[in-house]
Amino acid sequence: MKRIILASIVLISIGIGFSACSKNDSVYNSPVGIAAKINGLQWNSSTTTVTQNNVSGQTYLTITGQITGNRQDNISLTLQNYTGMGTYKISPIWSSASYNYGTAEHTAATGTIVVTNSTATFVQGTFTFQAEDSTYVITSGTFNTSLKQ
Repeated sequence: MKRIILASIVLISIGIGFSACSKNDSVYNSPVGIAAKINGLQWNSSTTTVTQNNVSGQTYLTITGQITGNRQDNISLTLQNYTGMGTYKISPIWSSASYNYGTAEHTAATGTIVVTNSTATFVQGTFTFQAEDSTYVITSGTFNTSLKQ
């Protein structure tokens, strides 16, 4: 009898767990702003700015997250030829990224920026890159921010 009750409790628990899931659970969800691991340590922006410019027919989207009160500590991502969702390769010719700490700018040598969701009012995605001087490795990067109209 105890086994039947225990099995019933387990099955009910599994059923409740599955019923709590919905198709919207697969939507990318991150805190507003920029977050990443810098050399394995968690980093979260407290403010984020976004600019979108059209230069000679090319759209540039720049997302910068910084720690409030410290303009010398920020992550900046620039997507050249921004067209919405997709993968943007970081290289000197294409899109770029940097981690600025103190007076030093650590520009990315390689990496990717992936826009996973994009509308007329917001953009979300992930990124990873390594600085040219190999001092900093940025992993598990996420961004979720409003676009200015």
